[in-house]
Amino acid sequence: MSLVQMQLDTRQLSGTLDRSKEQLIPGHDSDYWLEFHLTFYRFAEQLCGGQVLDIGCGYGYGSNHLARIADHVTGIDYHAPAIDFAKEKYQRDNLTFLQHDANKPLPFEDDTFDLIVSSEVLEHIANQEALIQEVKRVGKKGKFVIFKTPQSVDGAEDDNPHHHHTFTYEEFEKLFKENFTKANVFFWVQKTELIQKKIKVNLERKVEKFGDPFPSEYAILIHSLTTPTLIEPDVNNRVGDLFVMCEI
Repeated sequence: MSLVQMQLDTRQLSGTLDRSKEQLIPGHDSDYWLEFHLTFYRFAEQLCGGQVLDIGCGYGYGSNHLARIADHVTGIDYHAPAIDFAKEKYQRDNLTFLQHDANKPLPFEDDTFDLIVSSEVLEHIANQEALIQEVKRVGKKGKFVIFKTPQSVDGAEDDNPHHHHTFTYEEFEKLFKENFTKANVFFWVQKTELIQKKIKVNLERKVEKFGDPFPSEYAILIHSLTTPTLIEPDVNNRVGDLFVMCEI
């Protein structure tokens, strides 16, 4: 898995679409990884309504996905090329993209959002406690926050130069349960399957020199399906990413 990720990460390292920021670019990176990251946003659909904030939206594909359902989605990211790309590619009346560094106070009024989501972002933030306080401020009381972040199983810092801190389960649980009255922490595990389906195609057929029909009247349609599983915390089996669902 890590070798594949490294190979994909080096496909676009310069120019306006700067791939070195650990951000996936639709149309430039593998559809497998797009599917992998969209799974978080598909999960968020069940809580999606009203005003939604996507913190660290990257190139905008997740915010666009949620805008299919929400009244309005605001995606923020510190990386200007990503925001420019998102504004050009995803244009909806109920979708806004803003360049903003989440290490700084969020540029929104108190009690603005019905749902706040963030995937693979918290580990990039220098002052994680301050961001959580800002999330509480701009979220509406009684509404929801969901965050997902990589897990440090043994407490050791990873060697990713873009990460400020990677959480252990205990650190992650403490951060959210100290700041929210209701915070349910899980291990998030994804499974990707290849789905095959035989379909009949209406194409002009010819006969090859050995008498075989070409093309066949049937084709195999293959697509991938990635689904998440939320696993109750088990300190003896620390698998997957860290995921939390909070009520503000």
